[in-house]
Amino acid sequence: MKKTFYGKRIVDGVNNSQFSSDDKSIITAQVIVCQESFSFLGDVDIKTSEIINPDNTNFGIPMKNKILAFCSSKGSSSGCVILSSMVKKGIGPLAIITLEPADYNLVEGAILAQVPFLAEIESDFFSNTKTGMLISINKNSCTIKNEELS
Repeated sequence: MKKTFYGKRIVDGVNNSQFSSDDKSIITAQVIVCQESFSFLGDVDIKTSEIINPDNTNFGIPMKNKILAFCSSKGSSSGCVILSSMVKKGIGPLAIITLEPADYNLVEGAILAQVPFLAEIESDFFSNTKTGMLISINKNSCTIKNEELS
């Protein structure tokens, strides 16, 4: 099984207390993997950070202290405000990974909230990674740390 996947670092998150831009900085956390498209407007409860879209396979899972990975974003220009508000409250994701090129509205939120953002990850990341796995993000790559669901 492949363990390391590469993408494009869009936001470093240099002011994020969990991460800095030096080469040794790593974020390690459980991942939430959404195979379907995702939006911060309508798919997540801004008060609890739980995924509230009943069609999402991660329904009910909070994203606080987790890395959020999704294939594509479905659009709302308010996603950036929701993301930055959640991070300010301490309930937002630690980092974001996407398969598709970065959505500029979401990038704006990641910049404002200083959330590391890795876009255009290798597509087999999504077939090798499941919600609950422990992964690490370092600059332009992410590595699966364990294969067990927690």
